[in-house]
Amino acid sequence: MKIHGYFVLMAVLVFLLAVAAGCTTPQQPAAATQAPQTQAQQATVQQAAPTAAAVRSSSAALDTTINVHRNELVCIDIQERMGVDYLYPDQQFRLEVSSAGSGTINPTVVLVDKNNEFRIREVERHWDMVQKTWVYDGVVTVLRLSDITKQTQKEFKIKDQGKYYLCADDRGETGSTDTVYQVPVKLIKL
Repeated sequence: MKIHGYFVLMAVLVFLLAVAAGCTTPQQPAAATQAPQTQAQQATVQQAAPTAAAVRSSSAALDTTINVHRNELVCIDIQERMGVDYLYPDQQFRLEVSSAGSGTINPTVVLVDKNNEFRIREVERHWDMVQKTWVYDGVVTVLRLSDITKQTQKEFKIKDQGKYYLCADDRGETGSTDTVYQVPVKLIKL
């Protein structure tokens, strides 16, 4: 009697597993039930999907905002936003940064490569009283614009092929808030 009960229990478990597996398997619709596309629909689909090469060649600039809280560091991937894989040696850019607004934050905007993007998150910055700028010990920056209070711009040249990150840093400032401040940045290829 006991052995018969175990067989019934096993049969029920196998049945439940088979039903669950059948319910979670993706099913393909039959080809005969799909409506054929008209030529106009096919043309629309082809025009809406440009090639990756076309996207890369037409995306020469970055015009966005970096959303940052008070006393926070936020970095964005430049290549992802521009639609390219890497920045290459001898490419020249102009970075334009505007204030997040009066009475808000005065972030430092820093351009770093991939290795230094990890380092900048670990390093506590400190203020250099002589040069009147924020210093990041052990971090090699490509470009640094300290305490943005008005529109500022600076030109630079890429020295090494790689991935680069644009960071807005307000760490070390007093206070904290849930308010998200938008720091407008524009990267123009020269």
